[in-house]
Amino acid sequence: RSPRCRARVQRLADELGDECPAGVHGQRVRIQLAFGREDEAEADLTRLLSRRPNAVPVLFWRGLVRRKRGDAEGARADLTRAALLSWDEFEALAWASCSEAEAEALVADVAAAAMR
Repeated sequence: RSPRCRARVQRLADELGDECPAGVHGQRVRIQLAFGREDEAEADLTRLLSRRPNAVPVLFWRGLVRRKRGDAEGARADLTRAALLSWDEFEALAWASCSEAEAEALVADVAAAAMR
């Protein structure tokens, strides 16, 4: 996506704040990650989860952010919780947000963790 498109998505997410649809938050997180703003992405998602603790997309994205930051335990907890709340939604997010190899590994890892 173009820098202009990224800027528009960022502005929209900023304007909507916590009322922002999950898809826009996903784009916002992608933008934050592209610019190396992992702390900001995790803080935004944690704030959203304080208001909507069972939001599968938000748990999924925070899990990915934590995974990228090297917080394996936190990532596993968020991703497993998202999967337990709605496996279908979790799996759809994985396939839509990751490369094929990453999605396969993520789905397998979370399925194994959820069975423990």
